[in-house]
Amino acid sequence: MPRALAVSLLLFAVLGCRDPGSNEANAPRSELGGRLDAALAMEEGVARHNTLVRCARAAAKAGEGDVVLEAIAAIDAGVSRDNLCAQCSEILAKQGNTAMATEVAMRMSAGVARENVLSRIATGGIEQERPKR
Repeated sequence: MPRALAVSLLLFAVLGCRDPGSNEANAPRSELGGRLDAALAMEEGVARHNTLVRCARAAAKAGEGDVVLEAIAAIDAGVSRDNLCAQCSEILAKQGNTAMATEVAMRMSAGVARENVLSRIATGGIEQERPKR
């Protein structure tokens, strides 16, 4: 068997028939991810800040924690960002996504407020939503 063919077969066996451009970085964004992209493209200012806040809340309600984290990262640290982190953490925890709720809460800069939110997540102080009947 020619060496090139053997190498090709070996690579196919190891890598499979994946499309090299199909990794997560090239995966299509969700609708909320696309909305966040539009918000991130806005010029700095109050309108951008308010749009990022709305995007983060919508993403939390949809359970898209990665979009929440990306939106929060684009907001300047401060009381407004900490309040948003607390709100999004509570929304995610109510859905039962306590791991992501914790990750969002860890983005808070105010130590006491962060500890309170983390404590509520850890002790179940944020009740999960019950399925509607």
